[in-house]
Amino acid sequence: MCANRKDRKKLIDEAKSNKKILTVYQSRRWDPEFISMQWVIKEGYLGNVKLFESLTCGSFLNTNWLFDWGVHLIDQLLTVCRSSPMEVTCVSAGDPENESGSWFAMIRFENGKTGLATMRAGIPGDYPRYSIIGDKGAVAWPAWNGTIKNNELTLDIPPIRQGKGKDSLNLGVRNIPFMPFYQNLYDTLDNNAEVAVKPEEALMVVDVALAAIKSSKGKKAILLSQV
Repeated sequence: MCANRKDRKKLIDEAKSNKKILTVYQSRRWDPEFISMQWVIKEGYLGNVKLFESLTCGSFLNTNWLFDWGVHLIDQLLTVCRSSPMEVTCVSAGDPENESGSWFAMIRFENGKTGLATMRAGIPGDYPRYSIIGDKGAVAWPAWNGTIKNNELTLDIPPIRQGKGKDSLNLGVRNIPFMPFYQNLYDTLDNNAEVAVKPEEALMVVDVALAAIKSSKGKKAILLSQV
């Protein structure tokens, strides 16, 4: 969105004063696996989510450690946990001075939820794209394996573990509504719909990323009030 808080705040203020729409395409919110995973949470199959991890692996050895995939992982955490982040702890296994390599960031939220954003550079193979633990169930969510047609996702929901001694919950194949980003933007411009990604949300993503960098370099937890 912008390189610093001052410019970001100026953009938001300018948009409000001129009655313009300001948004950011947080593209990973529209990953089919993320849409379907959120549907399972919304339907209550996991209960109150306590821990959520967004994980990606691959050939990221030369990419910026947070301002590449990182901001998308953080945005997913903020979207799922739905609360104000209080504290960020980040550890980098790469070179934080050059801002590359593997890392993970743990975010504690005011509502008691914990989010983990993890990027494992250079590790091939299959892995759960998301791990979600709630008070009713838990699930390891794979990368996308379904289809999209006529603004609807069709996929096989992975088994939901319901605790020791209980059978897994198998929801089978489900059809889930899918609203593309640009359809939402059109509806916002033409029909006064609510914008899907609010500028304040984009501002918070970068604040958390900056706190993660500060945490990694200082080797300590950072309160969001210190950013």
